[in-house]
Amino acid sequence: ERLVATSFGFALPAGSTIRGIVVDMERSASHATPARHYTDYEVLLLKGGAVSAAGNHADPVTRWPTSPTNAQYGAADDLWSESWTAADIADPGFGVAVAAARGGSGGGALSAAVDRVAITVHYDLPSYDIVAVAGPNGNVSPLGTVAVTYGQGTNFVITAMAHHHVSAIITNGVPVPAAYDNSLAATNSLWENVTATGTLVAAFAENCWAYGTPETWLSAHYPATNDYNAAALSDTDGDGMAAWEEYIAGTAPTDPASSFAITAVDRIVGSNV
Repeated sequence: ERLVATSFGFALPAGSTIRGIVVDMERSASHATPARHYTDYEVLLLKGGAVSAAGNHADPVTRWPTSPTNAQYGAADDLWSESWTAADIADPGFGVAVAAARGGSGGGALSAAVDRVAITVHYDLPSYDIVAVAGPNGNVSPLGTVAVTYGQGTNFVITAMAHHHVSAIITNGVPVPAAYDNSLAATNSLWENVTATGTLVAAFAENCWAYGTPETWLSAHYPATNDYNAAALSDTDGDGMAAWEEYIAGTAPTDPASSFAITAVDRIVGSNV
């Protein structure tokens, strides 16, 4: 008959890759002489409660000692002639079945005992892809598909180009609340304890100052300034128009000869225009 040990209570992350299984068994017999002894007959794993007969790891030569002694079966890269998933290992029916064979020609009483059975499962954690996307006028580093091992994390650095700012961060389809204004030139998106795939999308927008004046336009006309809002409100060429008005008019804010003016008025005959 077989001694069966199950319900080991394993809980592996879904998607784990099983690399090998090791069984430790502490066993003994009342006698260990050539005439009267026990040896292994079967050391088998159970999958879903059923014996996997193809992977018998019994040692039919070594006699069980008279004092409890550990014997090890399998290895870190030994799958016992089976394929295994995390669900197989977590199943209450996963375990080990052991049977002993009496050996020798001597008669008399002979008993055997198994005091402890332990199973070690060697496995690789799954990894999950985080896909990072950057919109125009900025960058995310690392960019593209980033593989993260189960339970680990990664950090994304989000950086806007000059004269732009981060205008939105969306993780797994959900916008991340933040103060998205001209001051947000760079930020981080920290992912911790990753247990599933995910997405990160970063968007960027041009910095705008008084009355929506773009910073790129202001920088082109006021390359030495650090106060773009003041520059947008200034009339540095003294033509009576603030820089923001000259932006709308399409004139140069630092050239007095470049100003918006109505040079002629024509009336269309036969109309009120």
